[in-house]
Amino acid sequence: MKKHILFIINPISGVGKKNILPDLIAKYINQSLFEYEIVFTQHKGHAEELSAQAAEKNIDVVCVVGGDGSVHEAGKALIHKKTALAILATGSGNGVARHLKLPLNLKHAIKRINDFNVKKIDTVLLNNQPFIGVAGFGFDALIAEKFDQYHNRGLMSYVRLVLKEIRYFKGVNIQINQRKSTENILLCCIANTSQFGNGFTIAPNAKVNDGKFELIVIKSAHIFTLLPLFVLSIIGKLHWSKKVSIERFKEVNIQLKTLMCHLDGEPQEEIQENNQVRIQPQSLNVLV
Repeated sequence: MKKHILFIINPISGVGKKNILPDLIAKYINQSLFEYEIVFTQHKGHAEELSAQAAEKNIDVVCVVGGDGSVHEAGKALIHKKTALAILATGSGNGVARHLKLPLNLKHAIKRINDFNVKKIDTVLLNNQPFIGVAGFGFDALIAEKFDQYHNRGLMSYVRLVLKEIRYFKGVNIQINQRKSTENILLCCIANTSQFGNGFTIAPNAKVNDGKFELIVIKSAHIFTLLPLFVLSIIGKLHWSKKVSIERFKEVNIQLKTLMCHLDGEPQEEIQENNQVRIQPQSLNVLV
């Protein structure tokens, strides 16, 4: 019996690719193994709605075509469900896909689906809101909010935005598990996967199936000290910096005052001062 795949395509992500995707899917998906349908998202949150409906119908695979935001939407609807998540990465960062070592070339990524290799991975809850890759408070959340409003995506737009905003960022005060507070930090990240995307690694040793997440705190950095952090991030050695602390937890309490937070790069509107974070071990089926 053939397995059923629902392809959910974000038409905004990877502009220009949406017109060729149906032909690529028809050409490279193994139609003796799979039957499929294709749906284009119409609005923010639509991928989550479609994914939830697919899980209710016991569709075998939801394949999201987009960036980390689309993966976040579709994936969170499949947590603790039988339906597996597949990813065709067409976003500007593709942090989750890169961590899972999925092909970024669409032809190879579609052919990878034919292997139907399902792996259970962890997800994380921040105040009962799930995410798959990386969440954060502070400067990265500010950048996520600003970048979400950009029309020109891509690495260079991201770098220009970082260099512009770092000059004005005041830092955030944070307290972890009632310990002595740390003042004026640049950012606090909760990492289930290893990177933001585009090769910028925030948690070099993160694993998606070890039952723990990594908590990364970076002390506030001046624009002239940001370059070494960029370099260390690109080579996967951010933990070498004295400005960086990394701890591993199954559960943690984070107290801070900030209006900025993101989940998988998606800016969040409802921010709390007291934040509970906990792992959900092996809670999501993913095609790798």
